[in-house]
Amino acid sequence: MAEQIMGTDCATVIGSDVVISGEVKVEKGLRVDGKIEGQIKTAGKVYLGKTGRIEGEIEAGLLVAEGQIEGEISAERLQVEATAKVHGTVRALKFEVSEGAVFVGQVQVGPEARKAARLEMPEAVVRRMSASVEIPVAEPIGAGNGNGKHKVAS
Repeated sequence: MAEQIMGTDCATVIGSDVVISGEVKVEKGLRVDGKIEGQIKTAGKVYLGKTGRIEGEIEAGLLVAEGQIEGEISAERLQVEATAKVHGTVRALKFEVSEGAVFVGQVQVGPEARKAARLEMPEAVVRRMSASVEIPVAEPIGAGNGNGKHKVAS
């Protein structure tokens, strides 16, 4: 599924032997197979390959993760694929987690997340947002303990 979404929209590729520290801004899509420490900002797509790692803040229209993320994510749509490990805070209009993926952190999804994300997202992303929201729900670890950790059953 991730390969179909990636398509040809990733005009910039960060190879597996590349480490970038700082802020990365791209107009179109970005594919990350290496490591980025810092911020990523785009109105387009970010595709994080299986060997990719991002530590920091991500603002994107669409984020598809197959690798590792540690940090804050603000996106119109986030897809966490089976091979991904995500630790951090997520604010998204839509949030999908595939079976086998690991997610540890806090999630804000839907209209309230949309309002919060609008304050930070590029104007082009805000214009593309729609009013419909689909939210798959994960099973909480230690249900009712308030630790904010969730795991998708495998």
